[in-house]
Order: sequence, then C-alpha cells, then structure tokens
Amino acid sequence: MTTAGSHSTFLDISVLVHASMRESPLHRAALHAIQGLRNDMAELWTSRQVLREYLVLLTDPQVVGEQVHIPTIIHQVQAIQQRLHIAEDGPEVTRRLFALLKQVQIHGKEVYHANTVATMQVYGIRQIVTSKPIEFRLFASFIIVVPLMPNE
Repeated sequence: MTTAGSHSTFLDISVLVHASMRESPLHRAALHAIQGLRNDMAELWTSRQVLREYLVLLTDPQVVGEQVHIPTIIHQVQAIQQRLHIAEDGPEVTRRLFALLKQVQIHGKEVYHANTVATMQVYGIRQIVTSKPIEFRLFASFIIVVPLMPNE
C-alpha cells in the first residue's frame, strides 16, 4: 500500500462533482482549488468510495438535470483515476472506521464521512477539501477540513 506524503490532500466527492459540472455555481471554485493544490505540489487523493459516490450522483438525472451519458461518466472516472492517487478501501480502513465509531457519536449517513476519515488516516492524509465542511465537523480533531469556499 502506498501512503501519502506530508503535503497530501484528499478531495471530497463534492469538489470532484463541482469540478466536473460546468453548470455548478462552484465549478470555477473547485477547478481553482484543484489547480492551486497542484501548483503547491500537493499530492491529490480520493478513494474508491468517492468514485462510487461520483457514479451514483452523475448517473442520477435528478442531479445532473439531463440525459445521462454513461460512456462520458466512465471516461470522467477514468480521468480522475489517472490524475489522482486512489486510496483503496480494505480491512485496515474498516478497523479504523470501527475505532472512529467508538470515539465519535456517529449516526446514519455520517458513517460515509467517517469512512472517508478512516481512509485518510490509514493513508496518512491529514487534510480534506470539501464544499460541505459541516459534514466533517465531528472529525475536526482527526483531520484538517478546508472549505472549498473560504466563508464556509
């Protein structure tokens, strides 16, 4: 297993979706954030879980508001895999998730975010960029949460 370097950042699903959807009001902010991290020579990471969430969101006509073109979405995920380091979800991530569940009172969909934090911990990633920092508030003692928009 490859671990992250000291200057590594995890990109949350929200950042990847905003970056891929030109219609998103946060499209430019997401692209700017990613480019800024690249300019700073950051190692950019995401996870298999995030790739699955990306597929869920971008194949949902209610989210994208138009005809879903599966080959295009597959191409987008393949491009993400080429541009970012991908953290695999395995037994160590599950063990870390269980430890987080014992440390932090988590319910329902918060388990998804806890799994992201567990993945980050296993790979030595301390920072996440997200357009939804409130979703990671419970984990502020474990990771650095960087809002996509400064006023969030």
